[in-house]
Amino acid sequence: MASKGSKRSSATLRIHSQKIGIDEITDALKLQPSKTLMMGSKVDPNHPKSYVRPSNLWSLDSGLRPSRPLEEHIAKLVEVIEEKITVLMSMRKSCDMDIFCGFSSMHGQGSFALSHELLKRLTVLPIKIIVDLYPPESTA
Repeated sequence: MASKGSKRSSATLRIHSQKIGIDEITDALKLQPSKTLMMGSKVDPNHPKSYVRPSNLWSLDSGLRPSRPLEEHIAKLVEVIEEKITVLMSMRKSCDMDIFCGFSSMHGQGSFALSHELLKRLTVLPIKIIVDLYPPESTA
């Protein structure tokens, strides 16, 4: 169990496409994804009326522990994006890309900060940042 006041963070590079397949994205980036989801597959295969995925999803997690600051998770993915920027730019017309971040404070209040250096690096990348805030985990 996390100590009171601790925070949990995560960040994932996500590439969604209705035109490019998962194997094609993997081959182009020369990176193994952390997770993939196939277009047309059911969100819940056990439910007959399950929502069907409208696009392929290729995702790469930061690989850092959840206890690390959100800025470190984002910076790790920015390094990957900067290394693969030419390939990612060539896929832009066929894909939607984002860095999806999760952030939670165990006591319900908390914040994260991004340095001006990281913000400057982010401004030149054609990618959006999404931060999803999670409530504290219930102890009941």
